[in-house]
Amino acid sequence: MEKEEQKRQYLYMEVIRIFACFFVIFTHTKGHELLQQCSLGSVRYWVYLIISIFYKMEIPLFFAVSGALLLSKNEEIGRIWKHRILRIVLSLFAFSLFYYLCAVKAGTEVLSFGTFFSRFIGEGWSIPFWYLYAYISYLICLPFLRRMVQNLTNKEFYYLSVLIAIFLVIVPLFQDFMWSDQSGLNSYLNIRWITELAVLYPCMGYFIHHRMERNTTRKVLFPLWIVCLAVMVLSFFLTRREADLGTIVSLDQNKCSEYIVLYCFTFYLTVKYLIEGIQCRLSQSGHKKKVLPYLKRMITSLGGCTFGIYLWHIFFIDKFSLMKRIRDLFYARTEWMDEMVSALVWCACIMLAGYLVTWVMKKIPGLKKLV
Repeated sequence: MEKEEQKRQYLYMEVIRIFACFFVIFTHTKGHELLQQCSLGSVRYWVYLIISIFYKMEIPLFFAVSGALLLSKNEEIGRIWKHRILRIVLSLFAFSLFYYLCAVKAGTEVLSFGTFFSRFIGEGWSIPFWYLYAYISYLICLPFLRRMVQNLTNKEFYYLSVLIAIFLVIVPLFQDFMWSDQSGLNSYLNIRWITELAVLYPCMGYFIHHRMERNTTRKVLFPLWIVCLAVMVLSFFLTRREADLGTIVSLDQNKCSEYIVLYCFTFYLTVKYLIEGIQCRLSQSGHKKKVLPYLKRMITSLGGCTFGIYLWHIFFIDKFSLMKRIRDLFYARTEWMDEMVSALVWCACIMLAGYLVTWVMKKIPGLKKLV
């Protein structure tokens, strides 16, 4: 979304965008619901569980990348409204109108501007567009968030990290294991304002990108992954206990997703460390002139189209008959292709279709500003 910031491209951010966009599609194709078909504790259950954790990270990762790019800048409020908020509003309006007209053509809606506008400013015309409404709110408050993060010291950022670990990981785990649903911390004893989606994750992205040194990242990555695995195992036992008690109705309602901030922080940090390391190795080797430019062009092209893919993916999932036939083709091959593999391949096909349409739109003056 941030075209100005792409003048200096950070390859790891494009990789994270691609990953997040893919699992947005995965979510809306309901691939995560395959978890319900597994026996609790089976090997397939564990594999599916890990994949289901990824789809919970998609929107937080988008906000984290945005925070890394935008929170270090200093812009006039008028520029934020003119060049950032207006663009998102126009894209939201154009694609909401498109999906509304599709519904009118299908006979599920009546042509009425009043109906369109009331729903546009209300619940929206496409469920995935909730992210755009949240993103607009984030942009509106961008000047305040910038002032806050730019004036925090590194020590205060680490203090914030400790608070997040306590209130969003340790306390919930302790409460689930030791307390009943009727007891626990007082509801007013919380740091809820800082844990909001449009506050916490942009701050996280800014901190990792601008404040964390590579040596520090190398030291904390392994312990972080150990903690992630430990929390995942504990979450499994909690899920199993609640399944035995009948307090969850399906296995995709697992406890792992409650600690998504931990997985998101670790994943973001890992991708940044690995991609920057690979870039450094390729730059120092004889492949610099051959491999690196090609990889960068390929990744940045796809990463730069993720916003357009996000806007188009519902059309290809629900309204494009060819993609439905491709879906049926893959899901009919379950005798030699696992259902989860089928779901992931179908998501890749949708992403490719969205990329091609977005790439073409970016070549057309006027339309390119929408995607």
